[in-house]
Amino acid sequence: MIELLSVLPATRARAGDQITSVETFLVRVPLPQPVRNGTALITEREYLLVRVTTASGAIGVGCAFTRSAPLRPIVDDFLAPQIIGRSVFDVQNISADLFRSGELFLGRTGAFPRALSLVDIALWDAMGSISGLSLAEQLGGSGAAVPTLMALGYYQSGDEIELLQAEYSELVDQGFRRFKMMAGGATLEHDVRRVAAVKEVLPPDATLAVDVNGAWASAREALTFLDAVDTEFSFIEDPFLPDNIAALTAFRKHSSAIVAVGEWESSRYRFLELLKLDLLDIARVDATAVGGITEWMRIAAVVAAHDKRVLPHYYPEIHRHLVAACPVAEAIEVVPRLTGADNYHVLVRSTPWEDAPHVPSLTTPGLGIEWNWESIEQLGND
Repeated sequence: MIELLSVLPATRARAGDQITSVETFLVRVPLPQPVRNGTALITEREYLLVRVTTASGAIGVGCAFTRSAPLRPIVDDFLAPQIIGRSVFDVQNISADLFRSGELFLGRTGAFPRALSLVDIALWDAMGSISGLSLAEQLGGSGAAVPTLMALGYYQSGDEIELLQAEYSELVDQGFRRFKMMAGGATLEHDVRRVAAVKEVLPPDATLAVDVNGAWASAREALTFLDAVDTEFSFIEDPFLPDNIAALTAFRKHSSAIVAVGEWESSRYRFLELLKLDLLDIARVDATAVGGITEWMRIAAVVAAHDKRVLPHYYPEIHRHLVAACPVAEAIEVVPRLTGADNYHVLVRSTPWEDAPHVPSLTTPGLGIEWNWESIEQLGND
């Protein structure tokens, strides 16, 4: 924990708005049983929470997966000392200063922007606590309901086909109509069976996307899959690893499929490159990976300037506000609890984005998250 040791001049921060402490909480939560997303076996979720407190007692919190990256020491030892004493309302300049101070030595991609994201998100949350405005309202968003895309269809042991159909059927009965499933993690024949099984239980007004998690190595693999399944997906996500530009270029040349990429990207310059090359239709911008809310909005503006769409990656508790404030953003992504692949609910008091296919934007201050600090402290903070 970093604490304010001296009062800085009033020109640096208004009384009450200055940041007095930055705390981190590392929490590991095992999954009920391992799941595969196509390229990785997931046995637990590791979260880092960053809690910022101001002189007036306002609190803001950022939380995301660590992806096993050393985010905590970057926040504790590098980022926190640079923001103590500054005003939370100086978030735009703080973001720029931290990017400049870290990108040369810690890099523009990977762990550094993810750590910075948590600090930036916490600052926006704290601003909402002080102003009384939700994040969506701070960004000029409306109170309109935000559509939900349900991401499931993970690879499972046992009678997978029966389990797949049961999961999708349950959500269809609850009124959900936007869906995604995993592919690329099994033989082509098995993936064809999985897609057919899901399509069998979806109503005509439902949409289905497929997430490959970079499992394919060539455009030929992707084209062969599309021919075999004979399905018009709403989009194909991450067909190749992010540095396989040759495969993505070839695929775009030979297929009219809607392509969604970007969840692994952590640089606005990288998104700009992909947009200039016309290698995406939907940008999967993740506020916990690109540098936070500040950078997310910058990237969304660039995407809009290229007449493309945004579909945020996961973290509905954050992105529902951003979607409400971004005209080219089309939905939030939710991993439903029934998949066993998500355990975020143990960190919070409620998860309203799982309740209906459209989630109203909250008017409570900041992110509007009610954290379960008893559970968080019990589960971790190694």
